[in-house]
Amino acid sequence: SQASQVKTTLNMSFRTDYLTMVLYSPGPEQTSFTDVRDPSLKLAEFKLENIISTAKMYTDDSIFSSFSLKNCILDDKRPHVKKATPRMIGLTVGFDKKDMMDVKYRRVRDGWVTDLVLQEMYICASVEFLLTVANVFLEAYSTGSAVETSEPASSSPTPPACVPSLAEKWEVNIIIKNPEIVFVADMTRSDAPALVITTQCEICWKGDLENNTMTAAIKDLQVRACPFLPVKRKGKITTVLQPCDLFYQATQIGTDPQVIDISVKSLTLKVSPVIINTVITITSALYTSKDTIPQETTSSTAHLWEKKDTKNLKMWFLEEPNEVENKAPTTELILKGEMIRVNIDSIFIVLEAGIGHRTVPMLLAKSRFSGEGKNWSSLINLYCQLELEVHYYNEMFGVWEPLLEPLEIDQTEDFRPWNLGIKKAKKAIVESDTEEENYKVPEYKTVISFHSKDQLNITLSKCGLVMLNNLAKAFTEAATGASTGFIRDLAPFMILNSLGLTVSVSPSDSFSVLNVPLAKSYVLKNAESLSMDYVGTKDNDHFNAMTSLSSKLFFILLSKSPANHSTADKIPLTKVGRRLYTVRHRVSGVERSIVCQVDGVEGSKKITIRSPVQIKNHFSIPLCVYEGNTLLGTASPGSEFNIPLTSYRSPLSLKPEDEDYQTCERIDFEEIIKNDGTFLKKKCRSKNTAKKPFIIHIVPEKDNLASLSVYSEDGWDLPYIMHLWPPILLRNLLPYKIAYYIEGIEHKVYTLNEGHSAHICTVQLDKARLHLKLLDYLNHDWKSEYHIKPNQQDISFINFTCVTEIEKTDLDIAIHVTYNTGQTVVAFHSPYWMVNKTSRMLQYKADGIHRKHPPNYKKPVLFSFQPKHFFNNNKVQLMVTDSELSDQFSIDTVGSHGAVKCKGLKMDYQVGVTIDLSSFNITRIVTFTPFYMIENKSKYHISVAEQGNDKWLSLDLEQCIPFWPEDASNALLIQVERNQGPPKKIHFNKQANCILLRLDNELGGIIAEVNLAEHSTVITFSDYHDGAAPFLLINHTKSDIVQYNQSSLSEIEDSLPPGKAVFYTWADPVGSRKLKWRCGKSHGEKCLYFVFFLVSFFEGLQRIILFTEDPRVFKVTYESEKAELAEQEIVLALQDVGISLVNNYTKQEVAYIGITSSDVVWETKPKKKARWKPMSVKHTEKLEKEFKEYTESSPSEDKVIELDTNVPVRFTPSGTNMKILQPHVIAIRRNYLPALKVEYSTSAHQSAFRIQVYRIQIQNQIHGAIFPFVFYPIKPPKSVSMDSAPKPFTDVSIVMRSAGHSQISRIKYFKVLIQEMDLRLDLGFVYALAELMTEAEVTEKTEVELFHKDIEAFQEEYKTASLVDSSQVSLYEYFHISPIKLHLSVSLSSGREEAKDSEQQEGLMAVRSLNLLLKSIGATLTDVQDVVFKLAFFELNYQFHTASELQSEVIRHYSKQAIKQMYVLILGLEVLGNPFGLIREFSEGVEAFFYEPYQGAIQGPEEFVEGMALGLKALVGGAVGGLAGAASKITNAMAKGVAAMTMDEDYQQKRREAMNKQPAGLREGITRGGKGLVSGFVSGITGIVTKPIKGAQKEGAAGFFKGVGKGLVGAVARPTGGIIDMASSTFQGIKRATETSDEVESLRPPRFFNEDGVIRPYRLRDGTGNQMLQVMENGRFAKYKYFTHVMINKTDMLMITKSGVLFVTKGTFGQLTCEWQYSFDEFTKEPFIVHGRRLRIEAKERVKSVFHAKEFGKIINFKTPEDARVNIRISFT
Repeated sequence: SQASQVKTTLNMSFRTDYLTMVLYSPGPEQTSFTDVRDPSLKLAEFKLENIISTAKMYTDDSIFSSFSLKNCILDDKRPHVKKATPRMIGLTVGFDKKDMMDVKYRRVRDGWVTDLVLQEMYICASVEFLLTVANVFLEAYSTGSAVETSEPASSSPTPPACVPSLAEKWEVNIIIKNPEIVFVADMTRSDAPALVITTQCEICWKGDLENNTMTAAIKDLQVRACPFLPVKRKGKITTVLQPCDLFYQATQIGTDPQVIDISVKSLTLKVSPVIINTVITITSALYTSKDTIPQETTSSTAHLWEKKDTKNLKMWFLEEPNEVENKAPTTELILKGEMIRVNIDSIFIVLEAGIGHRTVPMLLAKSRFSGEGKNWSSLINLYCQLELEVHYYNEMFGVWEPLLEPLEIDQTEDFRPWNLGIKKAKKAIVESDTEEENYKVPEYKTVISFHSKDQLNITLSKCGLVMLNNLAKAFTEAATGASTGFIRDLAPFMILNSLGLTVSVSPSDSFSVLNVPLAKSYVLKNAESLSMDYVGTKDNDHFNAMTSLSSKLFFILLSKSPANHSTADKIPLTKVGRRLYTVRHRVSGVERSIVCQVDGVEGSKKITIRSPVQIKNHFSIPLCVYEGNTLLGTASPGSEFNIPLTSYRSPLSLKPEDEDYQTCERIDFEEIIKNDGTFLKKKCRSKNTAKKPFIIHIVPEKDNLASLSVYSEDGWDLPYIMHLWPPILLRNLLPYKIAYYIEGIEHKVYTLNEGHSAHICTVQLDKARLHLKLLDYLNHDWKSEYHIKPNQQDISFINFTCVTEIEKTDLDIAIHVTYNTGQTVVAFHSPYWMVNKTSRMLQYKADGIHRKHPPNYKKPVLFSFQPKHFFNNNKVQLMVTDSELSDQFSIDTVGSHGAVKCKGLKMDYQVGVTIDLSSFNITRIVTFTPFYMIENKSKYHISVAEQGNDKWLSLDLEQCIPFWPEDASNALLIQVERNQGPPKKIHFNKQANCILLRLDNELGGIIAEVNLAEHSTVITFSDYHDGAAPFLLINHTKSDIVQYNQSSLSEIEDSLPPGKAVFYTWADPVGSRKLKWRCGKSHGEKCLYFVFFLVSFFEGLQRIILFTEDPRVFKVTYESEKAELAEQEIVLALQDVGISLVNNYTKQEVAYIGITSSDVVWETKPKKKARWKPMSVKHTEKLEKEFKEYTESSPSEDKVIELDTNVPVRFTPSGTNMKILQPHVIAIRRNYLPALKVEYSTSAHQSAFRIQVYRIQIQNQIHGAIFPFVFYPIKPPKSVSMDSAPKPFTDVSIVMRSAGHSQISRIKYFKVLIQEMDLRLDLGFVYALAELMTEAEVTEKTEVELFHKDIEAFQEEYKTASLVDSSQVSLYEYFHISPIKLHLSVSLSSGREEAKDSEQQEGLMAVRSLNLLLKSIGATLTDVQDVVFKLAFFELNYQFHTASELQSEVIRHYSKQAIKQMYVLILGLEVLGNPFGLIREFSEGVEAFFYEPYQGAIQGPEEFVEGMALGLKALVGGAVGGLAGAASKITNAMAKGVAAMTMDEDYQQKRREAMNKQPAGLREGITRGGKGLVSGFVSGITGIVTKPIKGAQKEGAAGFFKGVGKGLVGAVARPTGGIIDMASSTFQGIKRATETSDEVESLRPPRFFNEDGVIRPYRLRDGTGNQMLQVMENGRFAKYKYFTHVMINKTDMLMITKSGVLFVTKGTFGQLTCEWQYSFDEFTKEPFIVHGRRLRIEAKERVKSVFHAKEFGKIINFKTPEDARVNIRISFT
């Protein structure tokens, strides 16, 4: 009875209406409390409303309590901050009735329950405000904890802790309803971009002492991007994350490890430029950077050489150690065995593009993720699987196409997504003691590896590339914030009526119409438009609508379309293109065609409904279009004009808007059809008889239709575009103005500016005579006249004359004429612009031409060889001031640089020559610069003089002057203003990177650099920067003086007292680079016990040499240099990558780029912690052979075989745990090297990269290609490769360290090794690639801009290449990129059917201008086979560079050589300078900077670090090693041969004769080729031997090139000539014999396209079948459309095409023949099965015959009845 009478012992309730707290920010000088607060410091106000709390206790010890809060408000009260709303936390607007928070707590005897409900809470996370508030508290806390306050801390009343009884159960339920969290960056604008997060959440956590379970469900979590305040949001909301549900469960039972499960059904994330912009603005508010005041570094150079106190250096290693830093001992990690599982069923990521919030999906990634992890609190071990598919939206066809393709599942029709496995593991490292000495070893190592065994197939199509390009543009604009807010939205669909009649349109249900009241159909008058959008689903997510690929859903009907006409078909709107529909007139019954033209504009579609005739006006003035006498409209320049439907068959006429002309003759529709592709000439007579008529050329062109509608068979109403062209276009491509008038119209003189063009509309082609005047060239005007005629040569010349008082001079100007249909383009240009930047008088001399170029004439001199010699290989000679003529050199080799020497009486002049191509391709710009230039970038005035010469040149700040050395001392004296002491000396013929010259103490130092290039030597002076001094010497000993001097000087330079530090630079900049030092007591007796350490290391960019006696200092500096083992490592390994390039428009796969893995390799693992290393090819082959035999016997036990003598190997049946048993036990395994492997490992001071690409092969997938393989690595010869392990095609290994405590990285080791490769191009392939990449048309405006860039280039003064580069400088201790050896073959035939070829020739501007260019140099491009390019390696040692600077340097190094070698090897031209290798220092003879790539060795980061560890150990001994390791230089007799080059007449003659006999067949081709090679070598080598190289060394460069007899600069040595001959004559013999070469195999057949041209995931079977159909019987069936094929047995198959069946058999050599074929029209009935496995085809009889039965046909025998049934289903459904 007691239990029933539970009474209340305590009932307490407590109620507060308001509680307000105001927060002030700290004032400037407020320390003590004041009564009055400054209101301007008010920061925030925090307010709680209606707090009600109750508590009840009962007699049986149970307790019930509740707490509720109506509202909690936080307002931003800062008066000086402008804000859209002060509210930071509060109830969501519109929910004032509800309570924000409600808590109930109930306690009974065996447990307790708490329920918490939070609802309708609004939080505005203004990043900036939250940081301000947090700051106030943090500051208060930090000052509070610093000043130990004496007041006792007021203890807040804590609820009494309940002592748990034994079997206590507990439960906590939390429900959070509709919170709204808003992230915003800019509070001041009410429409600032914001992210809003809303969700529902329930959490339940219950348990007792042993067990507990927590489950949480988050429902409808969604993120939206929209304007900040709700009032502004209408129509501007973009969903970022679709509502998604997340489920979380964690259980722990007893002492078992915890198990966690997380699962998400589906995540859909949308990303569009608006969203990116929003996220970026919000996150950037987080990291507001404080404006750093640039520190004045300039003052620091004064007193640079003072001896400083080591205490003031603030070096971290010299500071007294703090005793506080007791390192916490690292705890041993104990495995607890927890488990976590994560599962996400589907993830969609959609990238959208468009304008503002109205966007269209463009890219869709679909993915699944599942993973599980163990022991995540200790040694983590994770394993995840990720599936991925990516599609892009093709606007052309309105379909989704694969970008990252799914893979086909064998033997089925289905596909599966690509799969990536991810592992993360943390393991303890067990180390031996010896390694502790050499390395820093971490306790644990974390390895994350991403690996995929699947082929990663990426398809890039023309549409896809355009789309990706647009996406990238849109997103970068959003990211950089370049896009301006929300631009005027374009509707996704816009229908424009330009029929000239009223139309009514009824859209399908999938559209919603914008800005017009809803109706069944909409009436559009002429030129009116209608905007439509996709129907918004409730989610405003038209993604689903679009994925249902549907022209079925998106269409419009033109009902009652044009007035009184019948309705047209449904017009689908998703595909871009032009389609034809017919309508019938209700009264007359006449059928008319209308065209529906759909254009894609920035992701929206513009639909124009028009008649079949469209006019394009290419004039620069508007033209009026008339029918009879009625004006139909005006066609404005450069745009389209649609003829109204009623008039397109009537005769039309045109006239210019100008009043003076009448309309031209009539144009008839019939006439248009007849003249498709040619031009009609029409004249508009002038009302004024004196005026010439206005001439219009009309070029009709058939419009290309995406698809024809049913009716238009008779071709009567096919749509046409009429192009209107002015007859003549003049282009002025000279850097001078031209004035001209047309004969017969003398009163009008026109001026044509540089780079501009003008139309001539009033004369016919053959009647046009122009009178020309070239203005202000060489300060005179020049006159000429030109008669424009048809059928001229490409390039012809006219002669301008200039009559001055003294003489009459001539000038040849070239004219390039292009005859396009309808328009002749006449371009005035000069073949060469000569630009003189030498500030000396130059003269150019060639056959019969002599031009002077005054030093002060900044504009180019127009130069041309004599017109009659123009197409020969021409050369020019140069004179400088008073010198003799130089040797002849060619000025045609665009892109190459060189130097020319002119002998003078007093001195030799060296001039740099740079040849560039102009932007319009037919002019070469030849720039002459002084070879030596001196530039002052320092803040001092400097004067320089050559040693032994008293002429001092002075340099102002930022000035650059030419320098002409007079004698051969090669030394330069430098004097700086206000500097006492003798001038400094440097050599200017040796590359020098950073020589710090020591000046007075007041001035500090100045840096000199000498940069050698082939065409110039630049000497630059700049200010001191950190790290410029070679050493900072620090004497950290107690009482010893260090004395030091440069080793090439005899007496001691200086001494450094203890406790001091000083910068040191070489006293004699041209002396040796070694430092000698002495340290220790001057009296020898105490030296016995004296120990000190010497350490050399980097701190930032500065090398420090530290003398110390303190072992601790030594230890920390040494530790910081010590090699480290990696703590973290990330590995990515992909087994196979394929990139397919597709042209959607022509429905063909152009190329397939495969990055493939190796064949089988056997690997060994010698030590415990070592990596697996591949064995040599010889061993691998042997093991593989043995292993194959072993596995084929299906073994059950181990077997031991002999690898070498006394090297037994044990195989195991499972393939695991195989070993080499003797002489040491070494584990081995069988493996593949992945196609692409990237490893990145890091530790405290060191990071390393290793990137390996095993093999790249590019295939030409166009049918009938001359070279099926475009690019592949060449296997090295067997003799070399047998003994080494297989090498990847590209191997990059990088080791970086951050120096000391600074952030500047030092690249210790950077090496790239690229193997030998083969590149084969035929024109067809080049065309096809160019078609994929074509950019938009170049407009006249851009042409003019480019022309002005050309002109600006020569208006600048001396320009040295170094731009101010603000990026971080790094030190490259060793940087090496291997030589590149490339075999090139080029074929000029395109290998396609010739019919297609004719259109192609028109298309490619680049190839045409290249041919023109070559023609003008007198070189012709011929087929070449297997020409070898050898590009010398690139190496740096101990040099400072920024990354961008280095990159351009490397590109320049290789491209220069490649260009020169191309001219020499392929075109047989001569170049300035040596095309092979770079000759750096002439005094040292010829160095060949080339070695065979497969002999190159590369160390992985780990081997390098191992070496580094041992090397560092050696350094401790106390000797300072030489700073720069000498480069290993590989000399090679062959390259010395090329040094003295020769080319004489009889050799030329012999060569020509041999080349002109065509070889008869393969045998003869090869023998003749061989002869050429041998004779070339013999005569070449004898020529070289006869002239010793000695003379060359005496005379330097010029002597070098004086080969035998003739001093031709850098001519081609004979041997190379022979090699080229052999290649080309052999090539003529072979042609197509090399279809299949043994080493390269096709990776896959070309992709097969269905009729619709849509790209679908690749199917091997379709590709193979289609390829077989193409090649069968020499392409007899190539025109057939493949459908599918079925194998009947090993040799026979049934091939099914769109039109019939073929029975195909395979011969013994794999050739295919067609036994019999039937078209479907011949079938008499459907094929059927007889006797279970026989397929019977019955067809019409072909031969009338008496004896045969009535049925004809074939029977096909399948192996099993199942096959027969399957095949009949596949084939004939």
